[in-house]
Amino acid sequence: MKSFHLTSRGVVVASVILVGLSAILGVVPWRLVAADAPPAETESGSVSETASETIQKQIEALAQAAEAGPEAGSVHIAAEMRTPPQDNFSTIGAEFKFVPIDIWKQFGDKPKWRVEKPGRVAVMDGDSTVMLILQQMVVKFPYAAQSAFDNHWLVRLCNSKEIVTREFRAALAKGWDVKLAEETSASGEKKVVVTIEAKSGLPDNDYLKNKFFDGADLRCVYRFDAKTVRLEGFDAYLHRPDGDVKVITIGRIEYDQPIEPKVFTLKIPETANVYKEPQRLSNNEKYEKMTPLETARAFFEACAKEDWDEAGKFYQPLNDATKKYLGGLELVHLGEPFKPKLYPGWIIPYEIKFKDGSTKSWNLAVRNDNPAKRYVVDGGL
Repeated sequence: MKSFHLTSRGVVVASVILVGLSAILGVVPWRLVAADAPPAETESGSVSETASETIQKQIEALAQAAEAGPEAGSVHIAAEMRTPPQDNFSTIGAEFKFVPIDIWKQFGDKPKWRVEKPGRVAVMDGDSTVMLILQQMVVKFPYAAQSAFDNHWLVRLCNSKEIVTREFRAALAKGWDVKLAEETSASGEKKVVVTIEAKSGLPDNDYLKNKFFDGADLRCVYRFDAKTVRLEGFDAYLHRPDGDVKVITIGRIEYDQPIEPKVFTLKIPETANVYKEPQRLSNNEKYEKMTPLETARAFFEACAKEDWDEAGKFYQPLNDATKKYLGGLELVHLGEPFKPKLYPGWIIPYEIKFKDGSTKSWNLAVRNDNPAKRYVVDGGL
């Protein structure tokens, strides 16, 4: 793989912008006043710029430096994340253990990426996009997606320029608290640290608040090399009443290192079931009229009877493991459905009793934004 090298013109441009960045950062030498503090008066009586205006200038200077910096040919990120190994790429939680998560991105005319944690892997090979869960379930798209399966925020970590030029500007536009600081490494290298207080905008009683990265109140800390404005570290802390908890941390980032072609291929087991979107049934109107509560009841009752043709109308793919897990269950209770702000469906609390006598109380997710326009089970089993 060809590694990036700056032309003489590129070096000059980057240097000029970095000088401007240093000058702007010097306005407030890493001792930022509160954003809501009153403007200070100079000796002449004129009002100096506010901390908010200073931060905006700092971000703009950083963005210009990033745009003029070197283009990465490839990136590999090795991180750890508090998340269930097989669950959604965006699922986070203080209650979960850290699991390894790796992100690869190949730039160029035909970009490619791969995101992987122990029970879930997604790959875009430049032509198509596929995800494999627990070596059992496959989801395929016949096109090259920039990101997919809720891994957008992870893939984005590979693009330092996009983080600085788009995400940081967006954070300022939303009115989030943004702070910049400068650090010096043990070897004397200058680092830029950007801290953002990301707000979910969700009420505290929303079911999905703080369960997914985009729906969480987080303190996000980005560390960049001051010369190249390349990301060198990232940590995110989940805000909780009993104290902040780190939910993701980057251990290593490698730029412009050769990536083996096999990284962007995914071997699908012959026994894996391929997910297909719900299609219209011969009596589809009957199911279209079902409410979320009626859908949950019909699905669990079909599982209780082990009527897999009927259960399959609500949940796919139904493999042998799922049938063994749900077959012969007893529906104990269904609660009142509710609709979270960020989810395009409904959540139904439930309690079921399995054949072995054990019970489970959880929440079933159903949605009907599919070609068949009927509610199907989207998660919660």
